[in-house]
Amino acid sequence: MRADSIFRGVFLVYCAEAGLFLLMSPWLSAWSHAVLLLPFGPVRELLLTSWARALISAFGVLHLIWGLHDLDLFLRRHPPDPPTAGYPIEDSAPARHQ
Repeated sequence: MRADSIFRGVFLVYCAEAGLFLLMSPWLSAWSHAVLLLPFGPVRELLLTSWARALISAFGVLHLIWGLHDLDLFLRRHPPDPPTAGYPIEDSAPARHQ
């Protein structure tokens, strides 16, 4: 397996996990409990608004779309041509001249 295939696989897993986390977590009750622990009042109030939650969820959707696009590119790529493609096959034995 080539290194770029491994990297692409790890990237696809990252996009799926981050996308689902960012899409779902702002709307769970755990989000409210975690945000209430923030020491800065204005940031806490901002992160509890529905606009901020929707923006974070949209960022999650963006991750999912990016992952799907990269998966599509991965599945559509063509395998590399063999090194002898387009060249005549040569005999390994030397030619005899009489």
